[in-house]
Amino acid sequence: MMLVRFLDLATSFFTWRHNVEQKKKTFTKVLSSDCFFQEFDIDGDKVVTKFEFLRGMLLKLDMVDIARIDEIMQIFYETDKDGDGTINREELRLKVKENELKFKWGNNAWREINAAWKEIHRKEQALQARQDKLNAKMKQFDEEQERWQMKQKETAQIAADAADVIEMDIDVKEEHQEINQ
Repeated sequence: MMLVRFLDLATSFFTWRHNVEQKKKTFTKVLSSDCFFQEFDIDGDKVVTKFEFLRGMLLKLDMVDIARIDEIMQIFYETDKDGDGTINREELRLKVKENELKFKWGNNAWREINAAWKEIHRKEQALQARQDKLNAKMKQFDEEQERWQMKQKETAQIAADAADVIEMDIDVKEEHQEINQ
């Protein structure tokens, strides 16, 4: 049993050492090759960013495959709601909440909930637009009512002034009749 364990350890050590040597060769080859540089330069801007270097090395050293990197980057892009290339605390909180709902209800249910939420939001906006129109009409009505009340006061004042003139005219006629008699 001890011999089997020793052989297993020795095999693991030599495999590890062989992998380290292979990785050193690959690393040296990558750093000295113009072809590898072009492979690393994903966006073709003639410079290799930290992300591009890390991605290229992980792929060349067979530590990860492109599908896994793409999957991880897709999660990043979904989390970066405003698309500025960074994830702030609020975006991370929203992504965690979104994932909790997805895990609880499933992806299809999440899409349905999200669609229903967008519809509710659209209806809220339409309702707010209607409310704004109604408020504008109410303001217009109030202004019209105020103008009408002013006209009514003016008419009442004119009627009062007319009554005073008529009364004065009657008084003048009566005085005139008294004088003529």
